[in-house]
Amino acid sequence: MKTQGHSLTLKGIGWSVLVFFLGWLTTKLLDSYFDLTILSSVWSGVLTVLGFLKEDIPTPFWQLCALTFLAILLFVLNVRHSRQLVKALLEIQELKNPSILKLSDNAHRVVMTIAGFIENHQYPSNGDIVRHLSISKLAIESALDEIYSMDLITQSRDAAGYYFWDLTADGRSYVLHPENLKRT
Repeated sequence: MKTQGHSLTLKGIGWSVLVFFLGWLTTKLLDSYFDLTILSSVWSGVLTVLGFLKEDIPTPFWQLCALTFLAILLFVLNVRHSRQLVKALLEIQELKNPSILKLSDNAHRVVMTIAGFIENHQYPSNGDIVRHLSISKLAIESALDEIYSMDLITQSRDAAGYYFWDLTADGRSYVLHPENLKRT
């Protein structure tokens, strides 16, 4: 394993030397062909910038403190703004691609059973769901409470006064989601 890391280091050094050599060769060819002094003009620019940075500039202490405070304030505001931007982008992403609701197994079975009844043009009551799933009434009612709190189903009343369960728009999208169809 060490020999592989060693060979990668030698390979990196070799490529670095090759790139530097090709750059130097290209620069010399351009200098001789176009009679330019690329390296000397670049080097003089670097020396000018370094010379400017090396000079002493008298600055009052209050100006230094004010500039430091301003820089810190701008940094904090930038960080705050970027966090708000990231939060807004995550909310937009969530709206574009809603996440799948995670229901318990009983709640999933109940909502899929309600969808099956509706598919067969029947509207189920609590008793119909209990008879169909063969689960205790308490477990069914707990699952119905969970589904109802997530606004996947709604309870309606027919003309004869009987209560039945119906799917909301969110419930239909939950039932038709491919991952939920596989889960049954």
